[in-house]
This record gives sequence, structure tokens and C-alpha cells, in this order.
Amino acid sequence: MKKLLFLLFLHLPIFLFAQVESVVVQWDETRQQPFFPHALYADGENTLPYLTRKIRWSVEGMVPAARVEVTKTAPLKAPLPEGTPAGHLRPVPVVKVEMVREIGQPYAVISVLPFIRTAAGEVQRVESFTLEL
Repeated sequence: MKKLLFLLFLHLPIFLFAQVESVVVQWDETRQQPFFPHALYADGENTLPYLTRKIRWSVEGMVPAARVEVTKTAPLKAPLPEGTPAGHLRPVPVVKVEMVREIGQPYAVISVLPFIRTAAGEVQRVESFTLEL
């Protein structure tokens, strides 16, 4: 019993620092290419847009682990433009985590590529997801 309590006490800080955010992607239906406000494009033209969040991170020396759980998807309204790389898409969105400093304060910058590839090979856009750090 003492060992179990010790293990729970040891993992308590992990549970205290977890952050969960529900995200709804506001897709712009009027454009030919997939687009949403504040979209970032990694390589300029002919790329898919990333959604980013900058979150203050107070745990020095520890990089957060980010997990995305898709809650709603939809088919693309228009096909991807010629030359758009989509071969790296998977059944879950691609997630990147970077640590940055602004005025001496640490922040985690989480970039999510809000597209998935279904088992049938169809590319779909993610309309909503939960982001857990």
C-alpha cells in the first residue's frame, strides 16, 4: 500500500500540469484552397495550413507532450491544389511542439496540421479537436 501511495505521489505533478483545450477550426468556405483565420503555412505556397497555439509553460526544463483527439471531421469542399504535399497525412493530425522564450518567459508553441487521411485514403479536414498538454 505504501508503494502505491508513493507512486501516486510521484506522478501527482504530471496530473497537476495537464491542460486541455477544445479547439474549433473556423474554415473559410469562400476560398479555393483550405484556409482558416490565422493559418500558418510552413513552406509558403502549395502547402497545407497549420493551426498554432502559444501557451505559457511554467515547468522549467520539461518539454510538454501534446496529444490531439479529433472530435469532428468533414470532407474537403474542393480538391487540394496541384503540388500540395499530402503524403505525410495520417489517421491523426500531425502535431509539432516547440519551446520558445519571450521576455524570459517559457512558452510551448503547438502546431497542428488539421487534416487526416482516412483508411480509404481520403483526405479530410478536422473541424474540431481537443488539445491536451
